Amino acid sequence: MEKFDSKIYEKDTYEEPIYSSWLKNVNERVILEKTLLDRFNEWFDERWKEKKVCIVDIGCGVGSAAIKLFKILDKKEIKYCYLGFDPYKEQLERFEEAIPLNSNKKLLCSTLEDFKPTKKYDIAFVIHTLYYVENMKEALTKILNFAEKTIIVHHGKNGINTVHQKFRKYVKKGNNIISTHEDVLNALNKLGVEYNYKKYSATLNIAPCKDPNNKDGRNMIKFFLEKSVLPNKIIDEVSKWFRDKKSNIITHDFALIITK
Repeated sequence: MEKFDSKIYEKDTYEEPIYSSWLKNVNERVILEKTLLDRFNEWFDERWKEKKVCIVDIGCGVGSAAIKLFKILDKKEIKYCYLGFDPYKEQLERFEEAIPLNSNKKLLCSTLEDFKPTKKYDIAFVIHTLYYVENMKEALTKILNFAEKTIIVHHGKNGINTVHQKFRKYVKKGNNIISTHEDVLNALNKLGVEYNYKKYSATLNIAPCKDPNNKDGRNMIKFFLEKSVLPNKIIDEVSKWFRDKKSNIITHDFALIITK
């Protein structure tokens, strides 16, 4: 998680984070909430209804995925305790602004590498976190040791990965930044872990990316390349590639993986 340009997600003095432009133009989070609800019986053990379910959210960010999880659990009248951790304090502060904390909802500033679990968790939430680990197999081994079940979301071959492959020479360097859900599955297979997974398609509005002077478009290009600062020359190059696409909508796919 340290191969991470925090300024992509942190708020500038006067502007929203770069990441906000991505969220405005993709419907992945909506699909994820529906998917978690539809597959509830796959990741939620009926035995947990008699207790308070313990959840750990790895790389929780500003809580956009956690909000959807809370809505589902509240709808199902499930009692739970939650710990979200992230290495960036500014993100945790924004999380707390959106979701008031209490004795059942706590946050911690930590990387996965530094996290020292004090108990076994029922569910680990790993939503777009594994791009920032040095070694995916080692990271998954640690997570699986402190969580009974793991819910992993990782993008597929279309969308972000398409941009990565086209402009990989510009993408921020890191062991797993350019990766897909296939890399996650390969790591789980090597560990001998059983899982269920399904792929889903979200829609991404790339119209802003076609204008190199559009603020959202510039931010999305920075997000795609994992760099908060890019020369205009590179932004122009990527923007031109988007302009060559006939449609303003492209597919962005992702996989939801649930360990058994």
